Amino acid sequence: MTTNAPTARIAESAALPIPADPRSQPNSTLLPRDLRRSPDRRTLYALLAAAAVLLLIFDGPLTEAIARWMPYGTQRRFLLTVVGHLTGPSFAWIFVPIVLLLANRVRLVAGGGVPLVLTALAVQGLKFAVGRARPESATSVLHFEPFHELRHRIGSFPSGHTASAAALATFLGFLFPRARPLLWGLVALAALDRVAQEQHYLSDTLAGAALGTLMVLLCRRMLGPAWYQRVPPAAAETAR
Repeated sequence: MTTNAPTARIAESAALPIPADPRSQPNSTLLPRDLRRSPDRRTLYALLAAAAVLLLIFDGPLTEAIARWMPYGTQRRFLLTVVGHLTGPSFAWIFVPIVLLLANRVRLVAGGGVPLVLTALAVQGLKFAVGRARPESATSVLHFEPFHELRHRIGSFPSGHTASAAALATFLGFLFPRARPLLWGLVALAALDRVAQEQHYLSDTLAGAALGTLMVLLCRRMLGPAWYQRVPPAAAETAR
């Protein structure tokens, strides 16, 4: 008995394995799928690469050049200091009123507060472990006193002010994507202020920015995107 050709082809195709949907495969990367090519992840990689290059080659000369370009008593230094104070750890004062005005405020308090706390703890731990001398008291760019008593003069790496500002900028960037250029501009000003004061090398500020960004991305990975959006998930579904 012969089988007609169309029936045979249907039988053969039914026996073939169905390709797995790529979206169903487990995600082995550290960051969630929607962040694999996001501006925040690209920013993180760029900051890490720049910090490594600066530390090895250009850190000292660039830091000295910025400090000379913005000496005390000049108008641009005064303006930079004002902006730097607003965008350092005190930048967190922006966080509370913005969050309280949003519908998803309960989740956002945790979604923004947890990475800020973790960033502060990580900064202090790295300062103790690395023990890099600040530019104002360093004998060289590579002056390190690791695992000594944590003191101000050897607390250069990483920059806590820049780390806090970057964490908040990354967090607010999820809520207001169009404001990212402005937010990261403020982070850059905070970093320049710390370098101009000879409190940090330029690489310290870049490492701090990378650390703050990483903490927010990790927390978003653990808590989920619902903790980083302006509208609660249920309300968003209803609006659709």
